[in-house]
Amino acid sequence: MNPQLCQALVEVAEAAPVGHDDWWIIGSAAIAASGIEGVKPEDVDVLGSSATLLKLLDHWQVASGASYPGGQFRSHPYVRVRLPGCLPIETMGDLHVYASGGWLPVRPATRVELKIAGHSIFLPTLREQIDILRMFGRPKDLAKARLIEAAT
Repeated sequence: MNPQLCQALVEVAEAAPVGHDDWWIIGSAAIAASGIEGVKPEDVDVLGSSATLLKLLDHWQVASGASYPGGQFRSHPYVRVRLPGCLPIETMGDLHVYASGGWLPVRPATRVELKIAGHSIFLPTLREQIDILRMFGRPKDLAKARLIEAAT
């Protein structure tokens, strides 16, 4: 695994508040951490409740920022955090995606624990990662869904 990805995942695990089970790694970082080849993460997407992600940001002493600026997505806090030796980390609190004519919450129902350098991170199952990517619906997300399907 890319050392910068590994370090970012460790940073998230160390910052995650104890007793909070409402955060997940999603996107390319989750796909790579799941052992699927052919994807090169450029950042680490952390999905969770606003309250939990605000605690992550407090740990890193980073201001909470604004809502996600994109038209298809909205979340708060949305912050791109840059820590030494890591891929950038993006927080996506209470993420919603505009799909099927309305705003849909993105909240995984599954939670798979993965150990990285002795730390626990959490991902949706590969099946649910595919579902999330399809919900996002962008060409790059659909390509990643096909990549997972081909590997499983």
